Amino acid sequence: MAAVSDVFDQPGAAFVLLPAGSKFPPVETGWQKPENARTFTQALAHNGNVGVLAGNGYIGLDQDDPSAFEGLVLPPTTIWETRPGRLGLWFRISDDVADALSAIGKKADLAQVYLYRDRKKCGEIKLQRSYQVIPPSYKHITVTGEDALPGKGVRVDYRLLDSSPPAEISLAKLLADLQDIGIAFTTKLEQNASRLEKLASEARQKRAESDDIKVRRYAEAALRDEVLILASTPKGGRNDQLNRSAFVLGQFVSAGVLSEAEVISDLSRAADCAGLDPEEIRRTILSGLEAGRQHPREIPEETPSQDGDGSGSGPKHNAKKPKRIKVNDRGLDDITNDALEALIDSNDPPKIFSRAGSMVRLHKNERYVIEPLTRDSLKHAMARSAMFYTLGEGERVRETEVSPPNEVANNILAADDWPCIPEIKAIIETPVIRPDGSILFSPGYDEATKLYLDPIVDLSGLAKPEVLTQKHAAASAQFILDEIFADFPFENNASRTNTLATLLAIIVRPLIKGNVPITILDKPQAGTGASLIADIISFITTGRPASMWGMPETEDEWRKAITSALIDGSPVIVIDNVAGRLQSASLARALTAKTWLDRILGKSQMVALPQEAVWIATGNNIQIGGDIARRAIWVRLDATQARPWTRTEFRHPDILGWIRENHDSVIAYLLIMARAWVQAGKPPGSAKLGGFNEWAHVISGILEFAGVKDFMGNAAQLYDQMDQDVQQWDAFLGEWLVLHGDQPIKAGVLRDELTSLAPIYATFRDSMPDDVADAVSKANAGSLKLGHVLRKHLNQIYPSGRKLAQEVDKHSKVALWKVAGVSESKVSISEGHFAGVAGVHSNTHAYAGARGISGGENQTPAIPADESMDSDCRNIKPPQTPAPTMSKIDRPTPVQSKHICRSCGQHFEIPLVIASMGGYICEACRRNGPPAAPPAPDPQTKLDGSEAKAA
Repeated sequence: MAAVSDVFDQPGAAFVLLPAGSKFPPVETGWQKPENARTFTQALAHNGNVGVLAGNGYIGLDQDDPSAFEGLVLPPTTIWETRPGRLGLWFRISDDVADALSAIGKKADLAQVYLYRDRKKCGEIKLQRSYQVIPPSYKHITVTGEDALPGKGVRVDYRLLDSSPPAEISLAKLLADLQDIGIAFTTKLEQNASRLEKLASEARQKRAESDDIKVRRYAEAALRDEVLILASTPKGGRNDQLNRSAFVLGQFVSAGVLSEAEVISDLSRAADCAGLDPEEIRRTILSGLEAGRQHPREIPEETPSQDGDGSGSGPKHNAKKPKRIKVNDRGLDDITNDALEALIDSNDPPKIFSRAGSMVRLHKNERYVIEPLTRDSLKHAMARSAMFYTLGEGERVRETEVSPPNEVANNILAADDWPCIPEIKAIIETPVIRPDGSILFSPGYDEATKLYLDPIVDLSGLAKPEVLTQKHAAASAQFILDEIFADFPFENNASRTNTLATLLAIIVRPLIKGNVPITILDKPQAGTGASLIADIISFITTGRPASMWGMPETEDEWRKAITSALIDGSPVIVIDNVAGRLQSASLARALTAKTWLDRILGKSQMVALPQEAVWIATGNNIQIGGDIARRAIWVRLDATQARPWTRTEFRHPDILGWIRENHDSVIAYLLIMARAWVQAGKPPGSAKLGGFNEWAHVISGILEFAGVKDFMGNAAQLYDQMDQDVQQWDAFLGEWLVLHGDQPIKAGVLRDELTSLAPIYATFRDSMPDDVADAVSKANAGSLKLGHVLRKHLNQIYPSGRKLAQEVDKHSKVALWKVAGVSESKVSISEGHFAGVAGVHSNTHAYAGARGISGGENQTPAIPADESMDSDCRNIKPPQTPAPTMSKIDRPTPVQSKHICRSCGQHFEIPLVIASMGGYICEACRRNGPPAAPPAPDPQTKLDGSEAKAA
C-alpha cells in the first residue's frame, strides 16, 4: 500500500498500526500505552492500515454527517475522507483538555466526546486513548441495493482532501462553537424528564378531551339559566324575555356547542308553562335564534362551578388554568405528582427554583431576591398552575373547586429534590463570563451558570470588537484604573491592582472553580475612602451601594450573619468598619467552602448554601487573627494628612454619579479584559495562593495579559504587619527561649509561670498571645486547655525561625514543650534583643537565687533593686563586659531541697512551703518577692581595691 502522507510527520505525533483493510483491533495489544506508540518512520514501513493517536497535544474531529456542522468556522487543517460523505480532521490544541471538558460538564479522562444534533449522532472528538484511521488506509463497507456485493462488501480508500498541517485551535472554543451551532454532547435527559414528559403528554391529551366536556357543561349551564329566568319572568314581559333568551342561546348554536333542536325544545316547554301562545312561542324563538347566530358566543377558557340546584349568575371569565386536579378519593402521592407536574409545566420562564435543598422563588420589590417557599406561598403558585376540585357523588354529579390541600403542599416541600425544577445559585445584575468563556448578558435564568440575570445595564447598543487583542485588554484596564480608581490614595501599586482584581473577580466569578479570598480595605484613619471603594465595587456589579454589616462579636453571631448573607444570594458581601482584630473560625471556613452548611435560624433544619460571594472588609489599621491572613489580599490606603475627608480636586467629584452615567461602558471594559484573555487561550498568570490557586490563575492571567502589574505584590507585608497571631507568638517564643533556653517544660509549669505575680515573670507574662492568656485565665483553670493551645501551634515556624516543639518525658510519659528552630547549643541571656525580636530585654535571670544560681565570676550581673522590673527594663543599658552563655550542660536547675528557698537561696532549719513554680520558698520571699541583688561593682572601684590590697 502507499506511504503515509508527510503531512502527518509532525512533532510529537504518534501512530498505531492496524491490520490491512481494518480499523480495529490493532496488530498489537496494549496500543493505548505511550510506550507502545509508533513513530512516523515505523508507520511508513507498515504494510497495513495506520491510525494517528489522539492526545499528546493533538485532537481529532470525525464528522459522520458534515451537514450537521454547517456554520462551524475552522482554520485550514488536515482533512481526509473516511468514506463517501464522512470526514476526518486533525488539530493541535492550545489549552488544557480537563478545563475545556469541565466547562461542559464532562470528566477530564474522557477518551472521546460524542456529538449529537437533533438527538442523532453526527460525529465525535478524539481526545486521548483513541485514534483516527488516516490515508492511505482502506476498509470494506457493506452496501445495499444495486451496488451490493457478496463477501466483504465494497472497498473504500481513505483519501486526503487537504494537506495543510494540523491547525492550532482551542478545545474550549471548539466546544463552545459547536454548542453555538446546535451540537450537543449527550442525549441523556435530565433525571425523570422522560417520565415527566410522558405525564405531561398524557395530561395534554386529557386536557384536550376535557376541554370539550367543559365547553359543553358551560353551554348546558347557560341553557338552564335562560330557562329559569324565563320561568321567573312576570306576565307582560315573558315574550320579550323569550326573545332575549333565544338570542343568547343562538350564540351557542352558532358556536356549535348547542343544537337548535334542544334549544327550541327546552325554551318551548318553559314558555308553554309560562302561558304563552304556542304559535307565538315558535315565531319568537326562531327570530331570536336567527339574530343570535349572527353573533357567535366566545367560549371562556374556564367555566364557573354551579350550585347544587343548577342555578348561577351566568357565565364568568376566569383566569386560564391549564390543569385540573381531583383531590378526593385519590392517594397523596398521585395528587402530589399531578401538582408538581402542573408547577413544572407553568414554570416557564422559571420563577420557582431549588436551592440548598429547599424550594425557593424569586420575589421582586425594588430588585429580585431569593426567598424560600413557605406552604402558603407554594399554595399560591399551585393555585395559579392548576385548578383543584372535588367530585361529588349521587344522582347529580358535580365538581366543586377547592384550595390546594395543605398536605399536598407540605409533601412537595418535604421532598429531597424536585426533578425539572431548575437549580439557582444567585441573582446577578451585571453580565458575567460563563465557564466556557462566553458572556452571559441575556436577562433571565441561565442553565449553564445556574444564575438569574436581572440586568441593570443594556449592552446591546455598545459596539464591541468580535476579535479582541491584548491591546484591547490593556486599554480597558487603563480606563478602569484612570477613571474610577485614580483619586484614591493607594499606598502602593499592589494595593491599586488588588482593588481592580476584586472588582474583576465578581465579573468572572463563574470562570473560577474554587473560592475567592477576602479583600482587606485598610487605612490608618476614617475618611480615607475604603468604604467608598466598597460602594463603587458593589454599585458597578449590583447597581446599588454595598449593603454593609458590622463585625459580629461572637462566633455564633458570625455564623448566623454568614448564613443570612448567603441566603440573600448577593454576589458581594461587605463587612464595614472592622474594629480591632478580624478573626473568626466561621469566616475562615466560609472563605474556603464551596457549600456553606448551617442550621436555619429558629429551625432544626440544616441548609446547604452555595458560597460564591466575593467578600470585602473595611476598617482602620485592621489586625488579622486565626487563619484569615492566608485567605486574604490587602489594599492599603493612606492619604498622609490629618483630615483626609477634606481633600478636593478629584477627577470625578461624584464618582457614583459618573459610574451611573457610564455604567454600560464600565461593564463593557471589564468584560473585554476577561474576554480578550479567554480568546487568547487563557494564558496562565504567575500568582499563586494556597487554597485559591484557581482564582489566582484566572485573575493574575487576566491582569498580566492586560499589562497590569504587582497583583498580590504586598502579600509578604500582609503576613508580617497584619497577622497579629504570628507577631504575638513570635515574641512569646522569644521570651520563652530567653527564660528556658532549650530546656523542655511541662504545660503545668508554663501555666504557673504565666499566672505568677513574681516580677521575674512580668515580661514573659506580658508577651502572652491572646489564646494563651485565655487558656491560663481563671475561667480555664488547669493545664488541659493550655495544652490544647500549644498543640495547635506545634511545629509552626515563625518569621524569626523559631517554632514550638514537643518531647515526651521517658519516665512519666508526660508531654514536654520547648522552643526550637534556632541554635540550641548556646543561648544568650543578656542581650537586649533575641532571635529577631528587637528591643525586648528579659530580666528572667536577674536574681541569683531565682534558678538556684550561686555567685561566681561568670554570673550575669543582677539588675539593681531600684530599677523597674516591668517591660520598661528593655531600655536598660546592657553590661559592657562580654555576656556569658550557658550551655545545656551547665544550665542551673531549681533547688528542690525543702530547707532551701528557691528565691533567696538561704538555708532554714524548718521545712519550707512548696512554691507554685516548683521547689520551696520562704515566708519572706513569698510575701515580698525575692530580695534585690547587689548592684554590679564598678570595674574601676574593683581595680582600685585590688591595688590598695596589694599595697
